[in-house]
Amino acid sequence: MAQWPTYMDPVEARICDRLLTEILGNPDYQVRVWDGEEWVTDWSRDRDLIQQRTALTEETCWSVRHRSQGRIGAYALIHGDHADVISNWVWVHDEAEATLEDLSKAALDLAKTLL
Repeated sequence: MAQWPTYMDPVEARICDRLLTEILGNPDYQVRVWDGEEWVTDWSRDRDLIQQRTALTEETCWSVRHRSQGRIGAYALIHGDHADVISNWVWVHDEAEATLEDLSKAALDLAKTLL
């Protein structure tokens, strides 16, 4: 079973788990992980790998792409901000803004309950 790094804040892990579940819930979405210094995964749907490579540094970026449509945007995760771990997100084109907002809604709603 997939696990977040043991040193990751449990609140952040729950929020990231919800976000990752939403992203991977669409079989066409893939994630690439940036650890603040370099890409530490290729495009992947491997939940274990994504979780292992998250929180290696103080900042993680999840770049998200659709298999046939290309990159749609990215989420900036700032570790140490607890319920505010999802710091920001950016989109590649205007149509992707709503997609990223929809994907993050459940995680942000969870974050509000954990404040």
